[in-house]
Amino acid sequence: MIDTGEIAGELAETMDRASREHQTRAENNMKIMGTIGFIGLVGPHIARLLLGEDHRFLLPAAMLTGALIMSLASVASKLLVPGTLLPVGIVTSMIGVPVFLALILRRPERA
Repeated sequence: MIDTGEIAGELAETMDRASREHQTRAENNMKIMGTIGFIGLVGPHIARLLLGEDHRFLLPAAMLTGALIMSLASVASKLLVPGTLLPVGIVTSMIGVPVFLALILRRPERA
C-alpha cells in the first residue's frame, strides 16, 4: 500500500532543498556580480509589479527596467556630489537595497 504521508514528506523535503539551492545561487550571484548585478535581481521584480505576469511584455520590460535603473544610477552618481564621481555601485545599492527589502517583506496576497 502507498503511504501518502511519506510521499508528501519526501516531496516537502525535496522542495525545501530546491529552495535552499535557489537562495544559494542568488547569494552567489551577489558575491560575484556585486551591487550592479543586484539590479539584475531587482529589475525583473519591478517590471512584474508594473506589468503583471504576461511574459510577452515582462521579458522586454525587465530588460528595459534594468537598463533604466543603471542609466539613472549613472547620472545620479555624477550629479549627487558636484566635482566628485561616486562609484555606480554605491548608487545602485542606495536604490536596490530598499526596493529588494520591500519585495522580501511584502506579503503576497493569496486568493
